[in-house]
Amino acid sequence: MKTAVRLVLLGLVLALGYWAWTFFFPSPKKIIRQHLEQMAKLASFTEREGALAKLANGQKLAAFFDEHVEFRVDAPGVENHTFDNRSDLTEAIIAARNVARSVHVELFDISVEVTPGNQEAIANAAMRGDLSGQKDALVEQLKFNFKKKDGQWLVSAVVSEK
Repeated sequence: MKTAVRLVLLGLVLALGYWAWTFFFPSPKKIIRQHLEQMAKLASFTEREGALAKLANGQKLAAFFDEHVEFRVDAPGVENHTFDNRSDLTEAIIAARNVARSVHVELFDISVEVTPGNQEAIANAAMRGDLSGQKDALVEQLKFNFKKKDGQWLVSAVVSEK
């Protein structure tokens, strides 16, 4: 009986240790997936969002990107834009938030591959964007390149996949 109790307690301690390890030290794939989910939330807004919130959330969204970022999204009905740096991208994000009344962005079918050495990763995701005033949702397949800089995973490129 004592042995069974000890084995159960040992199993609980090991399970708790594993949970704590994965919680405090998540894998790069998990971190990147969380970044993509947070980015989709920050890209979404309603018409009730105030001017300061639009500015703050636009800057928070831009903080997920590397200083030297390539952003090429060629979506139907949307102008193709290429940005070479984060400051231009930040301005475009804030300008878009001021023009559109509301946007809802979802990323799904996310797959993440981390290169050996855990310094770069590629994430593929399908994006669905519902824009106010648009009859049809924008659906686009996107490829995100991530680089690890100073311990942070930053997006270095976002490109439409055909």
